[in-house]
Amino acid sequence: MPEMFESKSKNEWRQVQVRMFDQQSVLIIADESQCSQEVINSLQNGMNVETIKMVTNLESIQKDEFENYQVVINFSKESIEKILQRQNKIILAHFGTDVIDSQLLDLELITGLITERKLIDQEIAHQKLLLKDLDFTSEQLFDFVLEINVLVVINQQVYLDAMKPQFEQLGEQCDYTLLKSTKQYQEMNEEQKYNFDVILVRNPALAKEIMPDQCSNSKKLKWVHSLLAGIDLLCNVTELRENDGIILTNAKGAFSNSLAEFIIYGLLFFSSQQGSQMLHQDQSKYHSQSKLRLANQYKVGIVGYGDIGCQCAKLIKSTLHMKVVGLKRNPSNTPEEQKLYADEIIGFDQMDYLLSTCDFVINCLPYTKETHELFTEELFIKMKKSAVYMNIGRGQTVIEADLIKALKEKSIAGAMLDVFYTEPLSSDSELWAMPNVVITPHCADMTEDSYLVTFNIFMENLERFTIGQGLKNICNKSLGTDPLLGKDPQMLNI
Repeated sequence: MPEMFESKSKNEWRQVQVRMFDQQSVLIIADESQCSQEVINSLQNGMNVETIKMVTNLESIQKDEFENYQVVINFSKESIEKILQRQNKIILAHFGTDVIDSQLLDLELITGLITERKLIDQEIAHQKLLLKDLDFTSEQLFDFVLEINVLVVINQQVYLDAMKPQFEQLGEQCDYTLLKSTKQYQEMNEEQKYNFDVILVRNPALAKEIMPDQCSNSKKLKWVHSLLAGIDLLCNVTELRENDGIILTNAKGAFSNSLAEFIIYGLLFFSSQQGSQMLHQDQSKYHSQSKLRLANQYKVGIVGYGDIGCQCAKLIKSTLHMKVVGLKRNPSNTPEEQKLYADEIIGFDQMDYLLSTCDFVINCLPYTKETHELFTEELFIKMKKSAVYMNIGRGQTVIEADLIKALKEKSIAGAMLDVFYTEPLSSDSELWAMPNVVITPHCADMTEDSYLVTFNIFMENLERFTIGQGLKNICNKSLGTDPLLGKDPQMLNI
């Protein structure tokens, strides 16, 4: 047997097969019992395939259409001769019944022919390329056909520490490149630059710099994943936003528990009047005249009743037994789980009702055109004078000067803020010195294991990606658009 026909390792075959499908039109002859939709999705999502189609037999496809395919994978009873009579200038992977055991063409030779711009004729296909006694079944062809290349855009060592062991477990199935600067990216050659199937992002500012080039020029890129919940910076990239061939996912769900616990702390702090008690302590005063209300007598309004808002409501109901009003854009589309934890679910047209009746107003909004500077002086005036405003959403959803004015004029009783219009919060901001304001530096979502939790969401999606399953946490890329760009994104389902 010639050297090119000798046994190959699994990795060597994978490398050859990945190149085999590059920019090709693929036809699969099989029924669903032989080749499932999952296999087709696997090829479509993980390979740089131009088009892919499955038919049950040759008769179901016209000859002129058949000639448009460069790759034919046959799981049916159709003979090689019959297939090649239709079109002999094809790459053929054949698993039909007329061949002994599992058969595969020597894909390394095929790759060489493709590289040299030569086509395979019938004689070569019969005499040289059809191999016997190779240790692969039709299913195994797809078990290792995918090799995923990931561009990692991360600027924090803790994420790298969480990432490396899990990537190493994937072995040769997944390779990654760590990108630290635009200079490093510019120094890559085109073959390196445009060889990534996935971009993993924890440094959105750097990702934003390279994304226009990737989304415009890479024919392999199919998926961008954010290790953050917020996607507004990424969605500012027009090339990503308008490229329907690239999926964007995020870390939705990774931070909900920690943010909900943060809210519980705030509710207890203000409902037990700890702020005023601490002020008396600072003044060395023994003040025992305060009268407290039980927690279950308070009413909480959650503006942005989505994943995080629902988790807040769940914890509020189970621990403090407060009444909860959830506000979202489409109350009629509320998932069943969200209905369990809110006494009322209303739309934005009832914002005034929420503001005027709730003792605590929790902002869980994402940053979109419709939420840009939503909380203004006009809204703060509509709140109870005894009410407390909390923000764990986005700082740009509130006009900070109006919030400061409402606090100074006692239009509201206090505020608990983890996010700000500009971060870090300026040292000369009046918020720092206000006794009725609790400030945390955008850290309410950071726990000891948050790095691992958010990375595990990516790893689960990566596994789904390699086998052609639908990804979780798919984002509508028009939603996170910077309002100043003038794009008209739809509102998140909040």
